[in-house]
Amino acid sequence: MHPIGTTSDMKNFGAEDTMALMGELRDLKCEYQHHIVYLRSEVPDFGSDVMRHGYPCEREYSDVLADLRDHIARLEEAAQHVWESEQTLVATSHG
Repeated sequence: MHPIGTTSDMKNFGAEDTMALMGELRDLKCEYQHHIVYLRSEVPDFGSDVMRHGYPCEREYSDVLADLRDHIARLEEAAQHVWESEQTLVATSHG
């Protein structure tokens, strides 16, 4: 119910199903958090509800999915802007 929250709603699953789902959920949470940290570091002016709500976030699955869809659209717009303008979104200090 809350895919990137800190609580688990998995009460009625068998042990095998629960372990597989918990592994996938762990991977999602790691990638989700890494993505947010990376964008905050490299493109601090980029904004979306994913960035605003952060991680962990107790929003329900349907809300997280809507946030991710909007986040993707905003990333695509930013990428198109970079492509057309030939300018980066921010200057990085990485040598």
